[in-house]
Amino acid sequence: MLLLIDELDELYRQDAKEDRKLQDYLRDLCYFGNSQHGRVATIVCGSSTTMECLITCNVDDDMRREFPMMVGAPNLNGTKFATVRVWSSTPVDLDTVAEVLGMSRDYRTDLKALGHVRTVAFAAGCSTRNLQRCAKSLKQDDFNDSQVGSNTVDSTKKELSTLYFRMREAIAKKNKALLDELMPKGIVTLEKVQSVNWETRFKPLTFDEVASIWATMELKGLVQDKHRLLTRVLHLTDRGCIWFAEIKDCAPATIYPRSLWGIASYRMTKDVRAGVVETFVHYLNSAGPRIAGAVVSRVVSG
Repeated sequence: MLLLIDELDELYRQDAKEDRKLQDYLRDLCYFGNSQHGRVATIVCGSSTTMECLITCNVDDDMRREFPMMVGAPNLNGTKFATVRVWSSTPVDLDTVAEVLGMSRDYRTDLKALGHVRTVAFAAGCSTRNLQRCAKSLKQDDFNDSQVGSNTVDSTKKELSTLYFRMREAIAKKNKALLDELMPKGIVTLEKVQSVNWETRFKPLTFDEVASIWATMELKGLVQDKHRLLTRVLHLTDRGCIWFAEIKDCAPATIYPRSLWGIASYRMTKDVRAGVVETFVHYLNSAGPRIAGAVVSRVVSG
């Protein structure tokens, strides 16, 4: 028998005090994980980057507040439930965007098709779920401004929001030449988004660069615990604010924004942003039937 438990991280978000039976489910998973008769294969899955920490009970106080089930939870034993990470696509992975939109594999040979893919990728980013929503709305001529942009961070969480905004500033600074080309007169234009090969020229942050930002924050008294940088980065990833492509030396190797729009919009005023979003939405709705005329129903990892 194959026992597949999906979204296990959502169980950890529940409060065991409200339902004592919830932790029994975790103990049942321990039982199946310890089984040696070979008749049951158990796989647990989750959307959170902290899954490995959750199943091994390797969490700090902040994570216990976010995942109340951790109080008194059994250790599922990371050797019996070995971690396998399924990487999400980065915001410069045009091939995944084209696949989710149902476009042909030779889209790069058609400048119009390539421009369509670049526009959707620039606006919507790499979230597969968001891209699937985009594909459906494009087919129905119902693409709207809620699908253009980047996730925000609760400003009341000072340490987290400061780290996020400084990371965004660092990405913008590192890609200044590219952004200047995409934003003549300081405004993003469709023509530049579609014609400039930003997907190959974009430079993500390294974890060492993020660590340098964290160290500066620490010197200014903006950090509560200097050892929590990785936890904070994983938290921002869970919130869909940033993306990373791989793990190296137990930390994200390269860090991306959710979308390039999230970085470009940072350089525009609120009124200018609203006008640019309106332009993108109008274009995508008018081009929607051509872009998503053959949307396929498939599951893409991430």
